[in-house]
Amino acid sequence: MENLKDVFYSPSLEFENLDNKTGLSVSAVGNPDKYEFYVFFKRPKMQKRWFGLSEKLNNNFTTDLLDQNKDKTIELLKAFVDNNLNFLELKF
Repeated sequence: MENLKDVFYSPSLEFENLDNKTGLSVSAVGNPDKYEFYVFFKRPKMQKRWFGLSEKLNNNFTTDLLDQNKDKTIELLKAFVDNNLNFLELKF
């Protein structure tokens, strides 16, 4: 990355659990001496609509955590690998 010029996107990795249809994406942003990470958590989730009068399943419900450091990002990735969805729901 240090020798590349005109990079127009952040390097990213995406992980998906095909069994429960969840996914975690991680993008590195910033300078090599101080990277920050953007983490995105995708999962099926019921969403309320029409002032809470109806619900609909959104199979690609995604939330993000921006400006995460390396340790926090590793913690989120480990929770995803361990299928600790409760922990991820609390964090996101």
